[in-house]
Amino acid sequence: MLDVCLSLPAEALLIECGSEVLGVNVPAFLKCLKHRRPSAKMILAAPDAAAALGGTQLLGEMGFTPTLITGACCDTPIGRERTERLCGTAVANMARGEMHEALL
Repeated sequence: MLDVCLSLPAEALLIECGSEVLGVNVPAFLKCLKHRRPSAKMILAAPDAAAALGGTQLLGEMGFTPTLITGACCDTPIGRERTERLCGTAVANMARGEMHEALL
């Protein structure tokens, strides 16, 4: 699947990896993706700041650093501030059309 996706002419490829970072084959898939696209940008979607922190830590253990965090954790200014402070990663509410320079 990854070979097919990465062979298509596109400016971006969105891959949704299931409901959790530790889902079946997600770690193996991410490792393969990193090998094929070491400079790929990763967006972590999280429901709250605690999930964003846990996801960031799990990804870090696998050798990844999210480029941006989005999701319900970014629905309010307080949520955005807390998530960014806890995780040390840029945040944006992409559902509301926010964009972040980290993705450019």
